[in-house]
Amino acid sequence: MDAFNVYTSRFLEVIDSLKISDYQVWNNLESLSKGTMSKIRCGRVGVSMNVLYEFCNKYNVNANYILTGEGEMLKSEPASSDSESKTNKTSTPYQIETKNINIDLHGEQIDSKKTIEVLIKVIETYQTRMDDLLNVVEVLKNENADLKEQLQKQKAS
Repeated sequence: MDAFNVYTSRFLEVIDSLKISDYQVWNNLESLSKGTMSKIRCGRVGVSMNVLYEFCNKYNVNANYILTGEGEMLKSEPASSDSESKTNKTSTPYQIETKNINIDLHGEQIDSKKTIEVLIKVIETYQTRMDDLLNVVEVLKNENADLKEQLQKQKAS
């Protein structure tokens, strides 16, 4: 089964462009295993949004580029440490600091606004793909009806 999609293609394109190995990627991302990276590279599975999110943050990649193909491949400037200075970090994993809407997961800062923006883009993209697929289904139904009609005419004559 071919699980390749545009996100997966661009994900692999960015890895190749950055000249980093699959080993480096799966070794540096907690959300990616060696087996899953191999399956992504072989086209058996698509890259998950969790992996994309972590990958973009780790390698300073523009998530919009991977999701839509628009914009620069890399972020223009590294993520600011501004959110880090606003949040009281502790050594406790999975601490949620609600007043700034930042989440500290094992020392990695996740900005919920950015996460929501990425998810909205993913949903919009999937909606567009669904609309395209529904249009293809409609065209195929029409072609099927036309072929059935032609077949019946041939049988009648």
